[in-house]
Amino acid sequence: MKSIFGIVPRIRTPSVNPGEPVEIEIFLTGYGEIPKLRKFGIAHSSPYLFEEDDKCKIGVLEWCIKAISNKKTGKIIGFVTGDYEGNLPLRGEDIHIRAHEEHSIDPFGVLVELNSGYFLSYNEALRIKGGIIDEHDQRLLSEMTHDKHPPMLLRLKTSKNGRSGDHDVFLTLVYGDDGSELKMDQKVVRFHVNSWIERHSKGLQWTAVGLGITALIAEVIQAIYAILTYYLT
Repeated sequence: MKSIFGIVPRIRTPSVNPGEPVEIEIFLTGYGEIPKLRKFGIAHSSPYLFEEDDKCKIGVLEWCIKAISNKKTGKIIGFVTGDYEGNLPLRGEDIHIRAHEEHSIDPFGVLVELNSGYFLSYNEALRIKGGIIDEHDQRLLSEMTHDKHPPMLLRLKTSKNGRSGDHDVFLTLVYGDDGSELKMDQKVVRFHVNSWIERHSKGLQWTAVGLGITALIAEVIQAIYAILTYYLT
C-alpha cells in the first residue's frame, strides 16, 4: 500500500479553568490510496478529570466530511462537506445526507471508523464534481477547513473539581488494507488546567499592588507627621 497519512492537531484551549471545555482541532495530512481500514482512536491520561453528562459521556467528536461510495466497486461517487444538508442524486435516486455530525466520547476513550472522504484528495473531489483540476494542489479534504469547520473537532468538558496541572489527550490513527499492511500515527496533545492561584492571579496581583500603595501612603504620612512634629516642637 503506497500511502502515508498523519495527524495534525491544533489545540484551541491550551489552558482552561476547571469546568471549561477543552477543544482540539484535528486535521489529517499525507498522500496515497484511500485505505480500507480507517480507525481513529481518542484516549486521555485522566478519566476522572472530565465531567460526565446524563448519558455518561464526557464530550463529542464533530466531523464534517462525508463521502458516498459505490457498494460494489468501493469507488467514491459523491461527497459533502461543512454545513451541507440536503439531497444528492446518487445511485439513481436522491439520497438525503448531512455532512456535519457528532460522535459521543466515552469516559475512557473511543475508537471510530473514519469516513473515506477524510482521505480524498482535493483534485479527486474536483473531478467528482466536474471542476477544473489543479495538478499542483496535492491537499486532502482533511487538510482544509469547510464552512469554517476543521475536519474534526474534539470537545471534552472538564470537571469543576478536576485536578490542576498538565494533562494529555492521545490521538491515534490506524490505517491499511484489512490487515495485509497496517500503519499507525499517534499524536499527544497537552493542555493545562489552572490552579486556584492561577485562576485568581490577576486579582491577587491587584491586591498586592493595592497593599503596596497603601503601605507607601502610610510611610509618606508617617514621614510628614515626623517632619511636622520636629518643626512644631
